[in-house]
Amino acid sequence: MTRRLVLLGVLGVVVLAVLRFGPKESFSSEAVQYPEGETVSEKEPPPSSVRVIPNSWFELEYGADENSLKDDLEIVATTLTESQTMIKDFTSYFLPDNEALTSFLSGVNRDRMAWIRPSHRAISGNGELLDRFGSPLFFHRETGTRFQVRSAGSDRLMWTDDDVVYPEAN
Repeated sequence: MTRRLVLLGVLGVVVLAVLRFGPKESFSSEAVQYPEGETVSEKEPPPSSVRVIPNSWFELEYGADENSLKDDLEIVATTLTESQTMIKDFTSYFLPDNEALTSFLSGVNRDRMAWIRPSHRAISGNGELLDRFGSPLFFHRETGTRFQVRSAGSDRLMWTDDDVVYPEAN
């Protein structure tokens, strides 16, 4: 009986600790309150609060000389898939375009998890993910969780014959 009471007491302490120090469930699109007491806009979380995945495929291989443009797009598509497996409510995020997707992948999400370092060279000043030719990528959401990624190719004009798409249309 005494052992059972001790276990219940320990369990109570653990539950209280989780409720006090665990992740916050609420998320405001206006601002996020960080533990340090600093409030920042959703668009610009402080770098110290973002957890960047170290040595990610994106970080190591995106835009590498030995890769092709199609390889780069596969890396982006895979990065999107990885983010969906780690963020439980991925489909609840409104991600209509390149800037919103890049922002999400750079850590502007409830978990402040970044698959792409916010200062990565492939992110433009406008916050868009660029291809190896410096053109913004185009994302087409095929389903709630499946995206097609398009690069304008070397001519830097979207919807021409040299565009590269991943995955290719069926």
